[in-house]
Amino acid sequence: MHAASNLIEEQLDAFLAQEGHLKVSDRERSEMDGALEGTTLVQWALDQGLFEPAEMEAIIGAHAGALLLSTLGAAQLEITFQAGQPNLKGKPVTDVDLRVVLFEHLKTHPENPRDIRKRLGNIAMHPVRAVKVESQVEALAQAHPIIGEIWKLCDGDLTALQVAGAVSAGQDPALRAIYGMQLLDILDMITAKARTGSRIEDVPVTRNELMMRLERAIDTNHYGVLEVGSEAQEDEIRASYYLLARRYHPDRFRSGELLDLLPRIEAYFSQVTEAYNTLADRALRQSYDAELLSEETRTQDEPEHDSSHLARQNYTAALSLVKRNQLRQAIKFLENAIELEENVPEYHVEFGKLIALNPVRREEAEEHLRRGLELDPTVMQAHVALADLLVKREKPTNAIQVLKEALKWFPDHPDIQQRLKDLGGGESRGLFGR
Repeated sequence: MHAASNLIEEQLDAFLAQEGHLKVSDRERSEMDGALEGTTLVQWALDQGLFEPAEMEAIIGAHAGALLLSTLGAAQLEITFQAGQPNLKGKPVTDVDLRVVLFEHLKTHPENPRDIRKRLGNIAMHPVRAVKVESQVEALAQAHPIIGEIWKLCDGDLTALQVAGAVSAGQDPALRAIYGMQLLDILDMITAKARTGSRIEDVPVTRNELMMRLERAIDTNHYGVLEVGSEAQEDEIRASYYLLARRYHPDRFRSGELLDLLPRIEAYFSQVTEAYNTLADRALRQSYDAELLSEETRTQDEPEHDSSHLARQNYTAALSLVKRNQLRQAIKFLENAIELEENVPEYHVEFGKLIALNPVRREEAEEHLRRGLELDPTVMQAHVALADLLVKREKPTNAIQVLKEALKWFPDHPDIQQRLKDLGGGESRGLFGR
């Protein structure tokens, strides 16, 4: 596109002065000499040796780009075209890369990030791939480094949401950039209607992708595990979970070159399942959000020497180690947490779940799980873990009792109902199972 505008010329002297390129005295002289000799500001500044031609061209380009950017953001805009060739003799002429202007515009327009998500479509379902080669995006990446970072991740393995989560600038700026790259045909989203017809589960999972996914899940909350924001709606949470389930379910990795990562994948998918079960349930999500807020407040308020604070630090460290499958170290941290603060149910539950993996310590594990439930009978995972442990200890009747007690707190929970059914302890509770 080529554009000529009197506005560029009319405001160039003000732009030069505003940006510190032209002194007030020089600006006054240019106006006087221009009136006498009929020369333009550009020609006068070049004749006076105030700028090199290349420097003047760059300044004019910056000025024209700024005007175009402000035009794109105008609330009301009228455009007219006239046939013919403009007389550009002595006029400030420049080439403006409209792609660069577009990406500057998309940093703030549309204002609401949700509008970008709507325009992109289902960002949690469809992988994205780079269409253009690196040489075709180099110049654009120099002006906007985020473009180069995104381009390297788009090999058809990751969805737009996953790519955005891996970019250092953050999710919203990354999605804006992905939208711009899609408009310019730099990226292509592999949808169900795409030429390849690939499904997300048919696209091979690379080791780099998997390692990045596992590492990101360390030291994060349920929202981080599902890679959604704390304001995410139910449909977005559900879509993200189903995407992760299809792509990273442990059954996909029970053979093949990624088999060595299976224990970590199983631990990760347990996180995904727990996160979804919590965030998909409105009551559980409200309770979880309150817990996050309380934890944040407690962390800010508690002094470092407080035993409760030290216990929480040990517990947090233990969870991080569990995610890395470093169970022995995690057990030591949990022992420290319980010693520092004995009456916290989650410490006992997590400790009981871990030591239950060792057949020699299962009696001790049962004591801690029961202690956790004694302190807080609303911890669903404690009921399930205790029931599973009792089955391993060949106490199915006791396991059924634990699960029936759990149903009082979670009457419609599918995991509990399925375990009861498997143990032969299910009961008909009326026409609709209530």
